[in-house]
Amino acid sequence: MAQRLMAMQRQRTAESLLLDQRTRRVLHDEVLPLIHAALLTSSGSSHEPPGQETTTSLSEAHRHLSDLLHELPMPQAPELAHLGIVAALRHFIERELQLNFDPVIWKIAPGAEEQARSIPPLAAETLYFAAREVIRNAARYGPGDPSVHKLRLEIQVSNGDPFCISIEDNGVGIGTQTKPQGSTGQGLALHGTAMAVIGGTLEVESQPGRFTRVRLMLPRSAITNWVDAPMPSGISEG
Repeated sequence: MAQRLMAMQRQRTAESLLLDQRTRRVLHDEVLPLIHAALLTSSGSSHEPPGQETTTSLSEAHRHLSDLLHELPMPQAPELAHLGIVAALRHFIERELQLNFDPVIWKIAPGAEEQARSIPPLAAETLYFAAREVIRNAARYGPGDPSVHKLRLEIQVSNGDPFCISIEDNGVGIGTQTKPQGSTGQGLALHGTAMAVIGGTLEVESQPGRFTRVRLMLPRSAITNWVDAPMPSGISEG
């Protein structure tokens, strides 16, 4: 009984930590880029000088969001709930980033999609958004000079223990990338923490001028631990 209670307490603690990381992910991946784009537009897209009050307000909102990173969690991504991790990633690339890569190579091991669909919703969501951030980073930072370097993206999904999503590009490599103005550079750190909360890992390997490879791994024991975990209150399964 004591062991069972301790396991339940660990589960609740993990859910709480994951909710915090999800909120940070939403703000980092979705909200801050929109505000940054608004700042750029208001400061340079019009012949008329932007209103000082608008610019000041946006700058203040951007600063507060960057510093505090607190908000309510969002529901599970609908495309993930209906398509599964692998198909949802395909859809994301085709919808938003298809022109950034040439080619996109998929290597899906037999049975990998079925294993991915067996991953419980909260853990699947963590994997999906971590993979999405890795792909976005490749498109954003990897090319160096896009006019002379078209990125090759390779995504491998392997089943077994651990379940693994490997994402590799032939870009300039970490450490040689120039982050755009307004970027915090904390995206992978946030997703790495979320992966650790669900019992997984995020590993980065990079060689300047050659490639960057990120592996998202979730051991079978971690998947089993989440199978019977209820969704935290306020979160829809889509």
